Amino acid sequence: MMSPTLVPLHPHLGYEVQGVDASQPLAPMVRELLRGAMATRGLLVLRNQVLDDVQQVAFARVFGRISKQGPIQSKSPDATYVSNVRKDGAFGDGELNFHSDQIYFEHPMKAIMLYGIEVPAEGGETLFSSSSAAVQKMPQDLRDSLAGRSVLTSLDYGALSYGEELRKQVEAKVAQARHPALGVHEASGQLIHMISPDTAKEIEGYSAQEAAALLERVSQIVSSDELVYRHRWTKGDLLVWDNTLLQHARSTFESSAPRTLRRCAIASDHEPEFNPTSGALT
Repeated sequence: MMSPTLVPLHPHLGYEVQGVDASQPLAPMVRELLRGAMATRGLLVLRNQVLDDVQQVAFARVFGRISKQGPIQSKSPDATYVSNVRKDGAFGDGELNFHSDQIYFEHPMKAIMLYGIEVPAEGGETLFSSSSAAVQKMPQDLRDSLAGRSVLTSLDYGALSYGEELRKQVEAKVAQARHPALGVHEASGQLIHMISPDTAKEIEGYSAQEAAALLERVSQIVSSDELVYRHRWTKGDLLVWDNTLLQHARSTFESSAPRTLRRCAIASDHEPEFNPTSGALT
């Protein structure tokens, strides 16, 4: 059996993991290696994987529980689909700006896993940017402006576009939470930012105009070429990344090109347990 090899993907983030078959149970030392690698550099890429949904969920659980937080996850199976061709697919079309998922909850999910099933020949790349590297790149005046401030993040679920089947089950709900603009990544101790401009509604102590200017400065740094790793998908790619150490985005692609990724949402260690009988977190 091959020993796993970790090959850095980018100066600021990520490893390509070689020598691991994600469809098979992993030895405890391999599990610890992968968890530690993701905690420090945020992204793991495994290529040429052959996985069904049960195997993918089992591999996702190497990193934590499956998240059931919020009206979408609580009503969803453990593996869902990001797709523009499946009826049960969600968020399948268009470009997405840099963000962290569920940042509008008190405990954003720990990690996200995507598996490539159908991918377009052009576009539809997933982009990653290190929130730790972004803080390091911030001019001192910007860091000083954000230090000690909180950010209110909010999302109106009713305004989102879901897959046909899921949309029938999800009630409109607004979720919001406050986070430190600059915080500490729990797993690694790195200083990170907790700002997703599309969901940030206010920054403590600033007018709407002042906050908008700060958000724009953060966005320019996060999306700068030197910080971004662009993953061009091929069928069988399996990606798992830390949801707060990294932010992710999606490049545009032709809407006629099928794109289907199977997704697992991995819960924060602080997310309450899910009660399947009541359908609520407890």
